[in-house]
Amino acid sequence: MGRGGSPPIVGYAAVWNVLGAKYRFDVVVNPQSVRRGIGSGLFDIALDEARRSGARTLQARAYEASAPALAFLARRDFVETMKMRWFTLDLAAADMTRIRDAMNAGGDVTIGEATPGQMSQPEFWSALADLHNAARDGWPDPDPGGPVVSIRPDTVRSWLMPGGEALVALVVAARAGQWVGSCALVRDRLGADAHFAATAVRPDARGRGLATALRARALVAAREAGYTTVRSASGSAAIAAINARFGFGERFCEVRLVRRLSEEPALQGVG
Repeated sequence: MGRGGSPPIVGYAAVWNVLGAKYRFDVVVNPQSVRRGIGSGLFDIALDEARRSGARTLQARAYEASAPALAFLARRDFVETMKMRWFTLDLAAADMTRIRDAMNAGGDVTIGEATPGQMSQPEFWSALADLHNAARDGWPDPDPGGPVVSIRPDTVRSWLMPGGEALVALVVAARAGQWVGSCALVRDRLGADAHFAATAVRPDARGRGLATALRARALVAAREAGYTTVRSASGSAAIAAINARFGFGERFCEVRLVRRLSEEPALQGVG
């Protein structure tokens, strides 16, 4: 029995809205209670709730190393859309010479850290949002399809600086008066590590090492601020290659899968 005499919890399901008609779900079952139909029952409930809420797609996430979870999803018509790889860098032992050598993109692009004065201006966040919206072109989407919703300036600011908390580094690149790239490094919640929150480069500025230079400058800033560990997560092969160049080690890979629901009827009598 659980606390207070209640039955122990052996599994749970959750479903929530991500954006528009795109939804995500989790189903988790205690390893000691698998193969009893619990996961199937929980999934049916989550699926029905997603349909009732107007979901057109339902996204799932599972570790690449978890064959049973991937098989469970495949049997329920989920299709892989991307892989998100997670990396860690021991910054205290990193080759800082290699990282510093990569700090400049050259040509007509200037790179530098954003100042507190810049970040206090609404125009700054409008320009950053415009950059992020442009940089989404060609970027991996874990739930493709449907209308593209533009990122608002206040959304970018709250995403990078929740509660007004200072960033570890925000590096921006400009060309001919326009921002063409940015990279944000933020504190982990416990404050001991830093992690990359976003790296954005306009499509017409790619292929010249700009993302590499932006991330190198952010790593140097983190080292100078006393951080010893930096984390990164991305579904981009280009970012994975930059991470490998700087000495990041891959920790695990998360597979993202989607099932389309727009034509499916709701279940009857579930839940």
